[in-house]
Amino acid sequence: MSVKFLNARDISVSCAGILLMVGSVSGCGSPKPGGQTVAVVNGEPITQAQLNAEAGDTANTRDKTKRQTALNAALDAIVARKIVAQAAREQGLEKDPGLQLELDKIKDLALIRRFLELNAKTGISAVSDTDINNFLSQNPQLAEARKIIDVQKLEFATPSDPSLMEKIKVAKTMAELQQVLEANGVKVTPSQSKLDTASMSPQLYKAIMTTAGGEPLMLIEGLNAQAVLLTQALDAPLSNEKSIQLAKDSLQEERMTKRIAQQIQSLRGAAKIEYGPGYAAPVKPKF
Repeated sequence: MSVKFLNARDISVSCAGILLMVGSVSGCGSPKPGGQTVAVVNGEPITQAQLNAEAGDTANTRDKTKRQTALNAALDAIVARKIVAQAAREQGLEKDPGLQLELDKIKDLALIRRFLELNAKTGISAVSDTDINNFLSQNPQLAEARKIIDVQKLEFATPSDPSLMEKIKVAKTMAELQQVLEANGVKVTPSQSKLDTASMSPQLYKAIMTTAGGEPLMLIEGLNAQAVLLTQALDAPLSNEKSIQLAKDSLQEERMTKRIAQQIQSLRGAAKIEYGPGYAAPVKPKF
C-alpha cells in the first residue's frame, strides 16, 4: 500500500389614522427618515439597529469621517439588498416552496452561531506558559521548523465503492492515482497550492512531509477528497514572539473545538432522534 489516508413574509404594515380638524382631514403616510430610522426604501424603513449590525466592527473608529464612510457603505449594502428583495417579492418569489426550506436553514445556522458564541468558552482552562512551551516542542512546524511548501493536488468526490478504495490504496504515484480514478469514472481536478506549515496540525504536517518520496497522501472530508504530494519546501522560521502567540491561539482554538464537540455530543445524547424506514446515522468509512 502506498497511498496514505488522513481523516467546516413580506410584512406589509398599513396605517389608517384619521385626524379631524377644522376644514381639513389628514391620513397616516409612509415612514420617514429620522430618529431610529436611518433610511426608507420604497416605504420600508431601515433602522439604526440594522445599520449597526451590518457595519459591525468596521465602524468602530474614533475618526468621525472614517466611521461615517463605513456606515454609509454598510447602509448602501442594506439598501441594495432591500431593493432586490422587494423586486423578488413583487414577482411572488416568496411563495417558492424551496424558499422556506432555505430560510429555515439560515435561521438554524444563525441560532447555532449565537449558541456557540455564548457557550463555547465556558469550562475552558486558560493557556499557561508551560502549555505553550510543551505545545511548541511538539509542534516545531509553528516555530523554528516552519516551512512554506508547494503541493500538487488532485481533488475528487470521495469514492463509495470499497473495491475502488482498494485500488486507490495501492497507487504509488499521483499519476497512477489519477489514472485509477478516471478509469473508474471519477472526475479529477488537478491543481497546485502553496501552504504554510504553521497553519497545520502536527499530524497533517508529518503526513505531508512524508510524501516527498513521491507517494501521495489522501485526505477525506465527508463527500470531498483530495490527494496531495509535496513538491517543494522552503524554510521560513518564525520569531519567538510570533510563535508564542501562534501557539497560544492554537491551544485556545483546540480547546474551544473540543468543548464544542463535547457540547454537541451531549446534546445528541440527550436528544430523541427517530429515523424513518431506510434512514440511519451515517457510518464513518474505515481505511
